[in-house]
Amino acid sequence: KSSMLKAFIGEFKATGTRLLYDRPIHTQLRYITYIPQKAQLDLDFPIKVEQVVLSGCYQDIGWFKRPEITERAKLNQLLKELELDDLRHRQISELSGGQLQRVLLARALMSESTLYLLDEPFVGIDFHSEQIIMHQLRKLKKEGKLLLIVHHDLSKTEEYFDRVILLNRNIRYFGDSITAMQPENL
Repeated sequence: KSSMLKAFIGEFKATGTRLLYDRPIHTQLRYITYIPQKAQLDLDFPIKVEQVVLSGCYQDIGWFKRPEITERAKLNQLLKELELDDLRHRQISELSGGQLQRVLLARALMSESTLYLLDEPFVGIDFHSEQIIMHQLRKLKKEGKLLLIVHHDLSKTEEYFDRVILLNRNIRYFGDSITAMQPENL
C-alpha cells in the first residue's frame, strides 16, 4: 500500500500508466503532497518544529528566500489549528508521535496541493492528535482536495472515509466504505 503511493509520485519503480485528471502525474508533481510514515524520518536531525513546517512552502517560494508575511501568517494559523504553537521552538526529536504527525501535516499544508498522499498518518498517535488531524483532513475535503490515505484500522473506515480500496496483492474492492466493510469483501 505504501509502495502504491510511492509509485504514484515516481519514488518507486512501477509499470502502468499514472494519470491525474487525465494528465501524466509526473507533469503535476508540484500539486501533489506526500506525507510519509514518520518511521522514515531522521529524528536526530537538529531542526525545530517551526523550521519543519516552513520547509513546506520552499517549493513555492524557493529554498534560499525567506518566508514573507503571507507564509508566516499561514505558519501561525496552522500551528494554532494543529495545537502546535507552544511547540514551535522545540526540536522534532522531543515530540510525541502525535505531535510529530501534526507537524508533518502542517508542513504539507504550507503548500497548495490538489492531491495529498498520506502514508499511515494515524499509526502510533494519541486519540487527541487523531481527532485534530481528522478535522484538518475534513477541511481539505470540503475545499475539494483529493486525499489518498493508507490506513489499516478497519474499525474507523466508515467514520473516516467515503471510498475505500481494499488491497491484498491486488485490488479486492473499490467503492463506498459501507459496502467495503461487508464480510464478503473482507
